[in-house]
Amino acid sequence: SNRGGLFPSFSGAWRLTEEPFMQFSRAIFDNLKLRASWGMLGNQYVGSTDYPYLSVLNEVTGLSAIGTHGTVGYTQTTLANPLLTWEKIDMFDLGLDIALFNSRLNITFDWYDKNTKGILLQLNYPNQIGARPSEQNVGAVNNRGWETDIAWRDQIGKLSYGLSFNLSDVKNKITDLGESSPDLSSYLIRQVGYPIDAFYGYIAKGLMTPDDFKVFDDFEQKYYNPKIPTVMGPDYQPGDIKYKDISGPQGIPDGRISPEYDRVVLGSAIPRYTYHFKADLAYRNFDFSFSIQGVGKADGYLTGTARHAFQDMAAYPQKYHLERYHVETNPNPDASYPRLTYNTDFNQSTFSTFWLEDASYLRLKNAQLGYTLPAETTKKIKIDKCRFYVSGDNLFTFSNFFYAYDPETPISRGGYYPQVKTFVAGVNLIFK
Repeated sequence: SNRGGLFPSFSGAWRLTEEPFMQFSRAIFDNLKLRASWGMLGNQYVGSTDYPYLSVLNEVTGLSAIGTHGTVGYTQTTLANPLLTWEKIDMFDLGLDIALFNSRLNITFDWYDKNTKGILLQLNYPNQIGARPSEQNVGAVNNRGWETDIAWRDQIGKLSYGLSFNLSDVKNKITDLGESSPDLSSYLIRQVGYPIDAFYGYIAKGLMTPDDFKVFDDFEQKYYNPKIPTVMGPDYQPGDIKYKDISGPQGIPDGRISPEYDRVVLGSAIPRYTYHFKADLAYRNFDFSFSIQGVGKADGYLTGTARHAFQDMAAYPQKYHLERYHVETNPNPDASYPRLTYNTDFNQSTFSTFWLEDASYLRLKNAQLGYTLPAETTKKIKIDKCRFYVSGDNLFTFSNFFYAYDPETPISRGGYYPQVKTFVAGVNLIFK
């Protein structure tokens, strides 16, 4: 019943440098323009099924037999919602364009506010319904931020060059989840007021030491009865992660580490800042260009082989594990890795800030050097242009993220094909 939709948009601009009262600025500004726009878009590619507005019956087998034959039944496993409509996205933008110094310097700036409404979510229904709840247009997300581009192009003698820089900032926030409650079973949480899939867990306070235990068994060479709060898990020993007791049922620390009261939002993998820088130079027949990209204020979570040295009858030892805590050889409560365990690491695997790292990075994405043969040379062989070049991609990366993982994939078990360095040598030929 809601297949149609109206999605208007409006935009306008005011070029101030064309106004009589701004004629005095012509000596400074080649262009000065204010922009504003508002628009709405509709998204129909939503939902977990192709036809969420229809009732679908699924076959059920294994029912009680009648006589010597089994029976087949059909049931509606998910409720339908004929009132579903488009997911709507409205965006407001304010912009400024500036050109200076005979348009050698160009600056653009945009501030935007983007609201996505009517996101499909499944609300909580009583179990007595006997079917999964229908999807409803109740979710909403806000993205607010700004973006700027700065470009300079000039020539000095026979050297021509261009520089450009882009920087953007975005704040992602869930603004409505209907009446659905956040899922607290994962280390990623969707909760009103926080980014989508924010990291959710405990705050780590370093590693346990022998002083954190009441009893040491000389025969078993093991420690017992921790003095500090712990999460549920067996066999705590020095080198295990300590967690902060934040709150309890009374709103104050209660001497226990519990998932209900001691987990908080820790960060987000959505980068706050994204930037890109590019430069190109040309001198006589030579040309050179490179580009740099990166993100700032982003978090990454270590899983997989970064955390498990010996797990599930397999071994993934790395040099990172040499820095582990050891009660005799490295009794450092601030060691970069907990004690090694085998078969199980429940005490270490609980999601916390211990495994959360800064995923900001700066990467030399591309560099290229070229040489173009003089025209008088190529004309003799009936070639309009001949250019030789060498280039490389993903040449250098500067980051504090885990050395074996790519910061461009900050949530991973490491089981992906990595970004590789690529070197290319080639020739471009243009014939008349």
